[in-house]
Amino acid sequence: MLSCSGDTLKVYGWVEDTRMDSRDALVEVWPGGGHHWRLVDARGMGERTNFDFGFHGTTSASVKLRLSG
Repeated sequence: MLSCSGDTLKVYGWVEDTRMDSRDALVEVWPGGGHHWRLVDARGMGERTNFDFGFHGTTSASVKLRLSG
């Protein structure tokens, strides 16, 4: 989920690995404004990882869900 407060963009949520397929579930966050990208992963069937990032001075981000491999 994305939200803005003042001049900070927040990207938060969770990623969960739901298959026993030897692949990890990944979320990539690519914020605007010159910030470094972030990667969050869930490694292993049933694992869930929460994330909450704040990016000061930006109003956009690209968020992608993908599988490893």
